[in-house]
Amino acid sequence: MTGIKAHLRSKIWFPEMDKLVEKVVKACKPCQMTALPDKPNPIGRRIPTQPWEDLAMDFKEGLPDGKSLFVVVCYTSRFIQVEVMKPATSQKVISALLKMFASLGVPRSITADNGPQFRSEELKQFCVSYGVHLNLTTPYWPEQNGAVERQMRNIGRRIKISVIQGTNWEADLLDYLIMYHSTPQETTGVSPARMLFGREMRNSLPSLHKSDTLLFESSKDRDMVMKEQHKAHSDSRRHATFHGLQPGDVVIMRNLKLGSLQPTFGDEEFDVVDVKGGEVVVRSNETGKTYTRNSTHLKFLRKKEELCVDNNKELSEVGGSATDSRVCEAEEVRDTRQRREIRRPKKFEDFV
Repeated sequence: MTGIKAHLRSKIWFPEMDKLVEKVVKACKPCQMTALPDKPNPIGRRIPTQPWEDLAMDFKEGLPDGKSLFVVVCYTSRFIQVEVMKPATSQKVISALLKMFASLGVPRSITADNGPQFRSEELKQFCVSYGVHLNLTTPYWPEQNGAVERQMRNIGRRIKISVIQGTNWEADLLDYLIMYHSTPQETTGVSPARMLFGREMRNSLPSLHKSDTLLFESSKDRDMVMKEQHKAHSDSRRHATFHGLQPGDVVIMRNLKLGSLQPTFGDEEFDVVDVKGGEVVVRSNETGKTYTRNSTHLKFLRKKEELCVDNNKELSEVGGSATDSRVCEAEEVRDTRQRREIRRPKKFEDFV
């Protein structure tokens, strides 16, 4: 952008030339298709008020003997429940959840990805019957279910160790959960079992009984402070900014399977239908099909400005000279950056 302006200034000049150059360059569609994706939206998850109120669930697949591991994590206490399945079906998910509800209670919401087991009508009806809100994450955006994703990384490492050592990975996983549930967490300062049940879970290590006075409130306050700090750090590290997309905007969608010469974004245009935080619903202008994507997978499409030449009027002279054509005023391009107030110098006040 700077080079283009400098090159033009060495040849020609006309009023508001810099502004017009920015509009024309930003409206170049091939340039927008090959540009980097926009920054992600700031984290905006609601902080739970009680343990076992908001849960996250997912599958760990590719395990020995073709088995899958159904993992459920409590957002507040970090308590983990697992169930080995073969095959992994929605009916088995419902059965596993029902056992957990019977032991630990019915949560308010469960977050899951768009796996076929979680998109089934049976699971939706099961959640409705128990008054549980089933929240499916945005496709191709695993960060939205980060709590269970992080736990599955740790579980995956423990299973790999068992495979390397040639031991029973299912038994080793249960031993791991016993130690995990009785280990204080950095965010809450207490163990997941103590946060959920109000008491320590006994393990093979010697322990002392601690008073539970104001345990939950102090742990919850610490958890909220830590989450706010992690949110601020994460937003700063990712340079997160609000995307600014609104219903009616025209956008292009990111190519998720990139080749060496493919542009970052596709040529097909979409209309924004609905916006919920970083989750955006768009409709194809060609097929009419709707898609749900994270805002970083979409880019606001700037249209080319119409440059018109008025041959019937002469440009007002600027410094005793006139340009050969007149550029019509164009619609302002959306700019969310903060700018300082610009005032016209007094030495130009005598110009018309």
